[in-house]
Amino acid sequence: MARIKGGTFQAHHEQVWSDLTEAMGTLLAERGYDGFNLGHVAAGAGIARNTIYNYAKDKAALAAKIAQHASRDILARIDEIAAGPEPAPRRLAQIVDTLMRSFDTPAVRLMLHSPATAMPQDVLEHPEGPFAQVAAAVEQVLRDGVDEGTFRPVGDVALTTHLLSGIVRAGAERTASGADIEQILPAVTDLLLAALLSPGGAPR
Repeated sequence: MARIKGGTFQAHHEQVWSDLTEAMGTLLAERGYDGFNLGHVAAGAGIARNTIYNYAKDKAALAAKIAQHASRDILARIDEIAAGPEPAPRRLAQIVDTLMRSFDTPAVRLMLHSPATAMPQDVLEHPEGPFAQVAAAVEQVLRDGVDEGTFRPVGDVALTTHLLSGIVRAGAERTASGADIEQILPAVTDLLLAALLSPGGAPR
C-alpha cells in the first residue's frame, strides 16, 4: 500500500500536489521542459512512478494540472469577475489585473519563464490547465462587451482571445524578468482596451 502523506486522504493529495509542483519546478529550472520525464518528476516528489499516472496521463497534462491546482482561488475570482455586473471593459481590466498578479504563483510562473524552461503551446492551451478556463472567462466578457456596445463587433471571439493572450503573456514575461508590474500592467490593459473599445465605448 502506498504511503499516505498526511492524516487524511485529502491532506495526502494536497501534499502530493505540493511535492509534484516543487519537483517539476526544480526540473524545469535544471533541465528545461524537454529534459525530463514523468519518472523524474515522480522521483523528485517521492512517489512511485506508476502512482504518478493517477494524477496525469503524461507530462503535458501534469504541468497543466499543477498550474490548475495551484490557481484554484485565482480562477474562482476570474470567473466571479466575468459573471459580474460591471461594464465589460472594467471586467476585462479586472481580469487582466488578477491574472497578471497571479503569475507570482510559482506553479503558474513556471509556465512563463525563460525560453529554456517555457512550456510548449500545447501545455499552455491544455484543456486541463488554467489558461483554458481564463480564455473562457475572457470570451464571455468579450461577447458581453459586443452586446452592450462597449466593444466593437468581433468576428471570431476565440481567435481574438488567443491574440489578446499574447499581449498578456508578453507583459507577464517582462515582469518575470524583473520589470515593475505597476508599470507593465497599465500598458497591457490600455493596449487590450484600445484594440477592443468601440468609438463610443466606455473607458475602464
